[in-house]
Amino acid sequence: MKTQAIEVLKLNRDNKWQSRYLTITKETIWLNYDIDGSGDRTQVPQGILWVKKFGRSKEYSISNIDKLGHGGMFCANLVKVKELRGSEEGVPMTKKQQQGQFKNSVVVAMHGSDLDGEPRTVIVRCQSKSDSQLIVYGCTVLAKLLKDEQMAKKKKKK
Repeated sequence: MKTQAIEVLKLNRDNKWQSRYLTITKETIWLNYDIDGSGDRTQVPQGILWVKKFGRSKEYSISNIDKLGHGGMFCANLVKVKELRGSEEGVPMTKKQQQGQFKNSVVVAMHGSDLDGEPRTVIVRCQSKSDSQLIVYGCTVLAKLLKDEQMAKKKKKK
């Protein structure tokens, strides 16, 4: 997702679908959580961003997310990501959107919180099942890795 974004329709706060590109931040978080005892470390992106225009050569920063959470979500604040049935999101697309790239779209809900800890749900409509699965599985793994890292740090402090 860093070099090739996923084109989605994002439901804005006014319940309108807007074209956006999902990508990840250039900033990463190093994980010290030793899963298999090998001592290996890995890194994950600090955030998921939705941008209006995507340039392959451009790197996107965590600074794209403002205080209100416009522009993205910190991975550490991500709680759950799931695919929704078409009727669950409850907002119809325009005729142009229904007839275009998103005619067989799949809806994904990303549950998390903003910087103040307030619960937040971001809804995106993916062009295909494979795009939605990439988002759901990728974000689920990110959330689990970060949660496991947090729990491992708590155990070390005890």
